[in-house]
Amino acid sequence: MKTFLTTACLFVVTTVAIIPFIASTVFGQEKKTAKVPPSPAESVTPHVSGAPAASKPILEGLDEFIVEQMKEWNVPGLAIAIVRDGKVIHSKGYGFRDVEKQLPVTPKTLFAIGSITKSFAVVTLGMLADEGKLDWDKPVREYVRNFRLYDPVATERITMRDLVSHRSGLPGHDFFMYEVGLSQKEMIESLWSWILRIPKALRC
Repeated sequence: MKTFLTTACLFVVTTVAIIPFIASTVFGQEKKTAKVPPSPAESVTPHVSGAPAASKPILEGLDEFIVEQMKEWNVPGLAIAIVRDGKVIHSKGYGFRDVEKQLPVTPKTLFAIGSITKSFAVVTLGMLADEGKLDWDKPVREYVRNFRLYDPVATERITMRDLVSHRSGLPGHDFFMYEVGLSQKEMIESLWSWILRIPKALRC
């Protein structure tokens, strides 16, 4: 149980406090200059699985909305899926996964998972809390002994709730940890070098 809990705690530290905001670019591709995405008619034919007739009005105008947002935010390609009662009722790709080669996005195109890891981490911790194996308000160091921040007081007091609420004071680090080959242990031990950002109102 102790090993399982420690692993889960390491998971949330590395995902919530360490994993950078990864751009949703396709695996194995270089970042391309975004172009205006094609119209729905030029894009990939939607793949629909078990969509009831009653749901059709719900999807009306969806293509137009997505294409409009892609143009506004200069997004070259994306994919969506709609799940109802545990079943995928609609999935579709828009635009291109490779702009230069004009390769379209499909419902099966793989994207970098990015900050979605945060939701996985919090759900995992929530399950542990429900089982009585974790207390949101106990210091992280009670679960992860090598957890250490730049500020020794924060090191002793930061809780899991602080981490998942983004109030630990850890600065933005963008792509610092992305594909750098660090182990989980090395990621956690690097936290001590990051100077915390503390609001002026809270400074002594």
